[in-house]
Amino acid sequence: MNTQANDIITSIIERMDQHEAAQLADLCKHFSALDKSNRIEIVETTKLYHSAIQLLLSNQQSEQTIPA
Repeated sequence: MNTQANDIITSIIERMDQHEAAQLADLCKHFSALDKSNRIEIVETTKLYHSAIQLLLSNQQSEQTIPA
């Protein structure tokens, strides 16, 4: 894994409270129980949602910097 990504993930996990950590553990358990094709589909869908959110955030930031 990429060192920068690993550091970011570690930082996020370290800031989690007990409830969030339990939810993450449960999610990981269910994800690992899926077969490979379902995992790939979930990863691809997650990438799509992530890209859409990044685009929306980028557009919002652009709108805030444009003078009225």
